[in-house]
Amino acid sequence: MKKTVTAFLIGGMLLSTGGIGSVEASEVKNVSSVKTFKDFKDVKPDYWAYQEIKWAQSEGMIDGNSDGTFRPSNHLTQGQFVKILVNFLPELKEGEKVKESGIKSHWASDYFMKLENYETIFSNTDRADIKVVKGKKVVTYKWDEPITRGQVAQILGKLLNDNGSLNSSIDFMYANNVTKGQNIKGDKYTKYNPNGKLTRAEAVAFFKRLEDLNLKNIKSKTTFDKYKAAFTKAYRSNENFQIIYQVGNNGLYDGMEFTVYKNNKVYHHFVRIGSNHLTLLDGSDDSVRRAILLMKELGNKDSEAEIKKGIYKTYKKLDEYKTKNTVFFNSEITW
Repeated sequence: MKKTVTAFLIGGMLLSTGGIGSVEASEVKNVSSVKTFKDFKDVKPDYWAYQEIKWAQSEGMIDGNSDGTFRPSNHLTQGQFVKILVNFLPELKEGEKVKESGIKSHWASDYFMKLENYETIFSNTDRADIKVVKGKKVVTYKWDEPITRGQVAQILGKLLNDNGSLNSSIDFMYANNVTKGQNIKGDKYTKYNPNGKLTRAEAVAFFKRLEDLNLKNIKSKTTFDKYKAAFTKAYRSNENFQIIYQVGNNGLYDGMEFTVYKNNKVYHHFVRIGSNHLTLLDGSDDSVRRAILLMKELGNKDSEAEIKKGIYKTYKKLDEYKTKNTVFFNSEITW
């Protein structure tokens, strides 16, 4: 994976104009220009979702089966949903993707990797169950499991409303007339039936409503945007801090690296690949203060006093100190 390197200033700090999308990678095939429609054998003109299915197929969002059927009553899998989602939302379709690492590629890998940087419930999750059977590795993909109505709501809620909690996402679906619920006794959340499965026809109807309502703009900030904002706040001053970032470490879409320079010397070095790793190359009080501020901005749950104690106890020493949320070792901090 090729790394993309960019620099930015804050106050006196060079700021990047690029984003996480600058990772070099091939694109998911753009099929939105397809405007033809061929009737599926099992979707007749009087079928309740005929027009929606016709629209989705003509937009290249769905494919039929090799036998010419669509099987509208079949449950939609996680992989099938994410493929439709990526082809529906322009920002996802046009964004970068990388190859999945660690396990054999699944047909939907490219589509799922498009979600890696948006912190949805399908981002940074286990993609498969891997077992060894008679000496051979057997991979069972969770992406082939049926998607639930709750999962659909949470992904759409996170991307389109920047809130992926279940109830908030269901509220978003109701408020925007994407759903009216199902004929089930109970409150509106029960009527939405979050544990229920979604058929292929119902999924297409969801997306057609989103199209009609023009709900296609992603509001959720990317992981990189959030991290860049944290660095901007931690190092905001009139001093000439220079920050260089690199994106695409080890083939991971959320892999990122920030190196902070002060007076042309490395001050702090930060890497995020799964967990956060901060290295202090300067042990001054200012360095410690900014490290604490950065860690709090990036979600560390320890108190400032605990973090400070860990830094001073282990900096430039071969000691290890652990709090509930953080490991300090020498000049390395991990959380």
